[in-house]
Amino acid sequence: MSVFTISPFSAHSGSKRALVQCREGNSVEKEEERNVDDQNLLRSDEHGDLILPRRRRPRGRSDVDVDAEDCIRIHHHLATLLPDVGLQVWKGALLLTDFILHEMSTTERFKDTVAIELGAGTGLVGLIMARFARLVFITDRGTEILDNCTRNVITNSSSLKNGEASVRVRELDWHKSWPPDDDECKEINIGYNWTPEDVQASEEVSVILAADVVYSPDLTDAFFQVLKKLMPLGSQRVLYLAMEKRYNFSLRDQDVVAHGYKHFLTFFSTDTRNESCEESEVDTDSYGSVKHFTGRKVDISRVRQYVKNYDRGKDLELWELRPMPHYPLGHS
Repeated sequence: MSVFTISPFSAHSGSKRALVQCREGNSVEKEEERNVDDQNLLRSDEHGDLILPRRRRPRGRSDVDVDAEDCIRIHHHLATLLPDVGLQVWKGALLLTDFILHEMSTTERFKDTVAIELGAGTGLVGLIMARFARLVFITDRGTEILDNCTRNVITNSSSLKNGEASVRVRELDWHKSWPPDDDECKEINIGYNWTPEDVQASEEVSVILAADVVYSPDLTDAFFQVLKKLMPLGSQRVLYLAMEKRYNFSLRDQDVVAHGYKHFLTFFSTDTRNESCEESEVDTDSYGSVKHFTGRKVDISRVRQYVKNYDRGKDLELWELRPMPHYPLGHS
């Protein structure tokens, strides 16, 4: 387990001291013996868990002095095989965490909203959002991943805006229909079914979050299919998606390319001029259909890095996507 310590942080305070410091969730005695510096490289312990260094505390102050709301504790794996990637904390989740904290330190954009996180993995992003939002749906698929999300919710319930009531962990399979019907609910994990009350509450969603979900063309196709249903044309919903470009050697191109990233870009019109959707030129896909979304890459150099000890690098990006207001006449 890793502990992400927020110290000090006050929403909409504009505090220049706000930061999130990562440290290992071991005993105080072991931490004092290790006496690590902030600048140490990330390492793993004997169990393979991530060691996230922290700043030294003043003498005489121990973990019991830290208020519960100052920490987010995340159970996760350091390394996983492809089927279990949701049990690992990826850089995109750290960047999206930075973005939420940055927005809440300077604005009230996410205050009392209803949000949904897609492909939540460990649930880190959703838990950070649940410190400010009225309700957050943390969604993924698979019993092990959902159970781990629930474990993280229970572990951090005292730091959430409305306790455990702030979060609902639900299964959302992108290959299934949305909203789920009664028959589909019976086919998935019973403990994570969507109830009629859940579906009704989800209609109030204004913010959608996703991190590190773009790495397979098939998965990206499924992601955007469910996204079209969650973000119909003309809605005011917004998606914030953090991702890291992943490169592979292509025999066809005889080069190392990021095919997953290129595929991702085909699903929306890029708003390079920071204009509204109404003013943007009509953009169509390879089939001649007007694209459903418009997207803008967020300048992450302006997003303060609250989570320490991770390198953003040049391949980590944050995108803001919105649905087009409507299809222009003559297009479909």
